[in-house]
Amino acid sequence: MSLGQTRHIILNFHGIGIAPIEREFGEANYWISADFFEDILARIDHYRDRVRVSITFDDGNTSDLSIGAEGLLRYRIKARFFVLAGRIGDVGSLDDSGIRELLAMGHEIGNHGMDHIDWTTLDETGYARELEEARSKISQITGSPLTEAGIPFGRYNKRVIAELKQRGYARFYSSDGGDVTSKVMPLPRTSIRADMTPNDIDSILAGQEPFSRRLRRPLARFAKRFL
Repeated sequence: MSLGQTRHIILNFHGIGIAPIEREFGEANYWISADFFEDILARIDHYRDRVRVSITFDDGNTSDLSIGAEGLLRYRIKARFFVLAGRIGDVGSLDDSGIRELLAMGHEIGNHGMDHIDWTTLDETGYARELEEARSKISQITGSPLTEAGIPFGRYNKRVIAELKQRGYARFYSSDGGDVTSKVMPLPRTSIRADMTPNDIDSILAGQEPFSRRLRRPLARFAKRFL
């Protein structure tokens, strides 16, 4: 990062409010309270002159609209929402009208796959379903092509990157954490978890996370990109 360049981080949210019955193991670990979400937005606003913060949401939960978008509106923040195509219209998940409402508010919609599975385990048929069929289903709702994806669980390897590029995704996002220091895909996001505290958020925004963690991240990203 050059001298005087503003740091850029991407914070990633999942569910906000009361978590429903878990659809998969560990899901509740990524649901935060509405109060904590509001506190995070206030801290982002406080640091806005020192760090550029982008926001994304994964999974397409109804709380994205009922709580997330409402809070974003108060702070004049636009976000990207990565939707699970296979859950659209399910209980607790956004339906067609909810997705269109987010678009009308100025937010962007991307693909999070069809079934919320690990993309590193897929064969050709699996990639077609997760990256093409899911995108097509969401595009029919948005009325425009989708060119961005949020990788489920942040898990990727060389094959995942190649498949995303070959299938026309211009931007895609991991959960590697840390600052965005280049345009190399996938872009790293920091996922907000239920066990985090306001002090943790301050450390992330101020760039004061432990040195060992900051050192490990680029090494881990390099290994995943070439495996």
